[in-house]
Amino acid sequence: MLLTIIAGLMPMTAATYEYPYLSFLTVDGKVQSIAVDDLTITMSNGVLTASNGNATKTFTLTKLDKMFFSESSGLEQLAADNDEPVEVFDEAGISFGKFANVTDALHALDTGIYVLKSRSITLKIAVK
Repeated sequence: MLLTIIAGLMPMTAATYEYPYLSFLTVDGKVQSIAVDDLTITMSNGVLTASNGNATKTFTLTKLDKMFFSESSGLEQLAADNDEPVEVFDEAGISFGKFANVTDALHALDTGIYVLKSRSITLKIAVK
């Protein structure tokens, strides 16, 4: 049990070769992304901190809904325009559904790889 507690206090390093950004969806529907190069994630006192040497993002765990990898930090732009309809496709190109906005789409997604398409942008994301 002591090892579990110690491991929980140590920083975790995240890396992915397929997706250059890790995105965070908060319960209020806001999305923030950070580049995964040299990314370190720590959790302490109910706060998650993601830092890559160039940027730092901090989230209260109770206000964090999902984390997922994405090809673009442009997801923040798509989420900011909360009135723009979004269609979601799976890897095979089959429509997963149409949603009123990106927030609704992200809340509905299970683990997997998806393409989000709106009028202004198309993004590929991985929900872990």
